[in-house]
Amino acid sequence: MSTAINKAIGALNSLRVGELGRILVRLGEVQGTLENIGEPGLLDALEQAREAISKGDLPIFRKHVQHVVSRLGHLR
Repeated sequence: MSTAINKAIGALNSLRVGELGRILVRLGEVQGTLENIGEPGLLDALEQAREAISKGDLPIFRKHVQHVVSRLGHLR
C-alpha cells in the first residue's frame, strides 16, 4: 500500500499549471489509488479539486490537492 500512496503523492505533487486534460488524467489515476485504499474523505477532496480546476479556480484546486497530499503522507 505504501508504494501506491507514494505514487499518488508524487502524481499530485507534480501537477503544474498546464494542459487541463493532463491534469484530469493525473487526478483520475490518484482517484483509482484512493478507491483501492478505501479513503472516501480524500476522494471527496479530490473531486472538489477536480471541480475547482474545471472552473479555473487555481487557489482552491491547490488547497484541495495539498490537503490530499498531506493526508496521504500520514497514511504512509
